[in-house]
Amino acid sequence: MAPSSATLTQNLVDQHDRLSQRAQRLKRLIISVQTLATADPTAPNHFLLQEARAAAVIGMVAELESLTRVALKEIHEYINRASIPVNTIAACLRQLVAHNEFESLRNLQDAAKVWEKRAYTTSLDRQAVEVVLPLPTKGPLPPMDGRTPTPSLYNRIWSVYGLHREAFPVASWSPSILKMAGLRNDIAHGNIPFHEIFQQPGVTVADIERYVDDIEAFSSHFIATIVDYLTNSLYLSR
Repeated sequence: MAPSSATLTQNLVDQHDRLSQRAQRLKRLIISVQTLATADPTAPNHFLLQEARAAAVIGMVAELESLTRVALKEIHEYINRASIPVNTIAACLRQLVAHNEFESLRNLQDAAKVWEKRAYTTSLDRQAVEVVLPLPTKGPLPPMDGRTPTPSLYNRIWSVYGLHREAFPVASWSPSILKMAGLRNDIAHGNIPFHEIFQQPGVTVADIERYVDDIEAFSSHFIATIVDYLTNSLYLSR
């Protein structure tokens, strides 16, 4: 039995509220530190300003990744509890149903088993077994791949689930996510010296604020799209 739409909506909205609250706190932080740096240019506040912007980058990308993971988990649990036959779901979703078979084919050497699994994965349109989508394990929840979320991840999600709204209806959302993902990796992995990260174009306080706002807006759109997708059973074949 699938959870009620009210419960589903609340779970997803709560996750977006968490992201939104973090966004507001991080923006207040970088603005406050910038105010201090402007008030006394001789003080070493520019170091604090770099740290504040780094915190905003890492914090927002972490929240986006968490929101995405929770949203996909909600999709999988909701559809699994609906107890529906595989042959009634959208064709694009069948690749998730066969995820374990696809993974096992990577290194399988037994030819008989290879062709047996191939036969299963290519005949899902004729299977009447109930849908079982992957649930969280120690690894990333497919179709996530454990990497920093970028626009390509969300294009993949839209394709795999057959989501019915455009992924990036606002032109700035995709570049903002891509920029924050790149900054996050530079900061976390030490790709370039820390102080040089914030000497690059596009990393002023105003830029970071804009990226944070875009991620918050995209997250709201993402959650609204998923709620619509599940409550209107758009995962079924048409």
